[in-house]
Amino acid sequence: MVLLVTRPNESSPFEKLTFVHVFESCPQDSVAVAGVLGDVLVTLKEHRPELEKVYCKQDNAGCYHFGSTTVGGKSSNHSGVKVERFDFSDAQGGKGEADRQAAIIKGHINVYLSEGHDVNNAARM
Repeated sequence: MVLLVTRPNESSPFEKLTFVHVFESCPQDSVAVAGVLGDVLVTLKEHRPELEKVYCKQDNAGCYHFGSTTVGGKSSNHSGVKVERFDFSDAQGGKGEADRQAAIIKGHINVYLSEGHDVNNAARM
């Protein structure tokens, strides 16, 4: 699962951070999405203690529309970061930035495979 974080930075208008979570086996459902979102919020808070709130934008995949994603995200007080709002992309609106980052990562893995290496499980990825 790939999450992309865009945030203001002192030296440039925006800084982009890509978070990648690799699972051996995981259903892509709202529980998994809420868990990954919670992990990303904890990590962001560790690196930016002043962070208080975030805005989430997701594609229109069904796994984002369930209560455990939106309610779980908004009430994730263990991170100390409040999710202010969830926005969803327009249906058939094209691929988002996180999808482009995932394509880049997959390209790197294909190069690695072409060099004769083996990637047959999450640990090797």
